[in-house]
Amino acid sequence: MTPRGALAAVLLCGALVLAPLRHAAYIQDDHLAIERNPIVARGDLREILSTDYWAGAQGSDEGLYRPTTIASYAWEVALRGRADPYVSHLVNLALHLAVSCVLLLLALRLGAGLFGATVAGLLFALHPQHVEPVGNVVGRAELLAALGALGALVLWARTGTWNGERAPSPARARAAAWAAAAALLLGMGAKEVAVVALAWLLLADLLWRPPVPGALRPWLLDRAAALAPSVLAVEIYLILRVRALHAFPGIQHVHPTDNPLLLLQEPQRTASALALLARYVRLFVWPAGLAIDVSGPVFPPEPSLLAPRALAGLLLLLAAAGAVLAPFLLRGTGTGGARILALAAAVFLLPYLVISNLLVPVGALFADRFFYLPSAGLCLAAGAGAAALSGTGGVREIRDRRWLLALLLLALLCGTASFLRTRVWRSDATIFADALRVHPNSPRAHFILGKLAGDAGREAEALASFDRATAAWPDYIPAYQEKGVVLGRMGRLAEAEEAFRETLRRSPAYDAAHYNLGLVLRRQGRSAEAERELVKALRIDPTYARAWAELGHLLSEQGRRPEAAEAYRHAVALGREDLRGRLAAMGG
Repeated sequence: MTPRGALAAVLLCGALVLAPLRHAAYIQDDHLAIERNPIVARGDLREILSTDYWAGAQGSDEGLYRPTTIASYAWEVALRGRADPYVSHLVNLALHLAVSCVLLLLALRLGAGLFGATVAGLLFALHPQHVEPVGNVVGRAELLAALGALGALVLWARTGTWNGERAPSPARARAAAWAAAAALLLGMGAKEVAVVALAWLLLADLLWRPPVPGALRPWLLDRAAALAPSVLAVEIYLILRVRALHAFPGIQHVHPTDNPLLLLQEPQRTASALALLARYVRLFVWPAGLAIDVSGPVFPPEPSLLAPRALAGLLLLLAAAGAVLAPFLLRGTGTGGARILALAAAVFLLPYLVISNLLVPVGALFADRFFYLPSAGLCLAAGAGAAALSGTGGVREIRDRRWLLALLLLALLCGTASFLRTRVWRSDATIFADALRVHPNSPRAHFILGKLAGDAGREAEALASFDRATAAWPDYIPAYQEKGVVLGRMGRLAEAEEAFRETLRRSPAYDAAHYNLGLVLRRQGRSAEAERELVKALRIDPTYARAWAELGHLLSEQGRRPEAAEAYRHAVALGREDLRGRLAAMGG
């Protein structure tokens, strides 16, 4: 097997195993981020660059900035003419295969040999833990960030002498430096975690291009010149981010239901965050129990820093940090496999710290897609270990049948597990039913299945699911809200009112609950109370078109025509074209 053959094997195996994902529907956040996102539909690059990630989806989290990801959705929609899950999943699959090939090329550049590099590429391409970021279209943020960050590292190797190879010409070295910066900029624009690649570049220089004794100044000048474009890329990204978010650095809005660590006090909070790493690594080593949702009480808090999982997480962090530092601290280990292991540990450790909840809280407690980029470091380490054990480090062609059979076995084991995992990635119903199988106390899974049942007219099933969601997590507010919607649809107005009031008791600024309570009160003939609730909804969100329309209907029924016309004018200005006739009839 040659390097080209290894790349072909990774592409072919990955495409065959993950092919069923092309038939998946949009799932969970895909509906908001792509399917119903007006910014994606318009495809205006200036608008994409100047707004936060959830602006088009009207999300409350204004702390994320991912223009590369949104632009990829917009270009896809522009080419297809509409949001198409088939195309979206094909793009995700292509990006994942590209990342797998880049990882293989990186391992080759680092000197892992063809066998070790192929192990790294195949393991990454076929690992069951990666079905979620590929199958969930919003996982494209992870794919693009990994492609940009790892691609920058591969390109960085061409900015000077490397592994004893002949030095590139100055023009080629400069081109490689600028290409690495472009890859880094696009990666950061896909997801914030890619910024750690800047530290990878510095570490790679120290490991593979250490300064010659007595020539530190020329070395610093040369490497600073090569690094300058990447530093500029980070500055450009930060400027664009601040302009879009109107804040620096811009903190992500995190809800305790998504990340229960916010409810814990120290030392439980740190202990529980450390335990997450043990859970991630366990799933990487033995991927049984993968699930799309880990919310609410699914993972119980760790009692102390001495709890087994917390200790395991701490030891894993220390081991990774030790592997990064080993070539600089231990004599004679700064060559060969130790260097590869050090960089692999950095590829794992630095992005993991960003999503670990140890430094800052992130939008969810735990998600397989978050581990996508850190797992590249584990795959790289596995490749380096395989090369060391087989004695094939540095080998550029595999002829021994033993190692070819080992690669085939790896592909069969990982490929089979991933193929089986793709079978549940068909729709919201299948993936959240699977989540409940793994975590029966997941409030979000109960809620999503209840919402689907309600939309399908299975009201009794929906109400039971909403009750299970609030039993698992009493502060799961959307379940109270949707329960009220279903009860109102069934004509059980007193119960619906009670559900909406419970929603507002727990979340007084929930505009949709005020709106829906206003609808129920109006249907009960309690016009004054209904008006108060609608006005409250509009004070919270003046762009709530449905609330303006409902207020207009209520005022019109009371004969308050000027006020009704004013409400209709607001609704029409916000896109309710169906009300133009009513407004015209009132002389508005």
